[in-house]
Amino acid sequence: MGEKEGLILQQALRFGNKIPDRIANAPTLEPSLVFYYEAWQELSTDRQFGMGVGPIPFTSVLQYGNHYEIEDLDDFLFFIRSLDAEYIKYANKDNAKKPT
Repeated sequence: MGEKEGLILQQALRFGNKIPDRIANAPTLEPSLVFYYEAWQELSTDRQFGMGVGPIPFTSVLQYGNHYEIEDLDDFLFFIRSLDAEYIKYANKDNAKKPT
């Protein structure tokens, strides 16, 4: 749970409000995948924005992997790009519905 979600949870409990579904039913992340999620969050700062959310540049992922001396760059690339693809679909779904 992130810092914002923690504050929302505290306030809901403090005032006797219902805990929002996105917090009450938040998915859990396997400990072995936390590294990839945190790397993806950091790498997300390199993405381009325009008419929608763009992908994290391939070169940024490689630089990150090389900087942190990640042994299996192929696996690292797979996990980061898979997570990023799902995020892009989610982030851009509202843009697809807007009339042009």
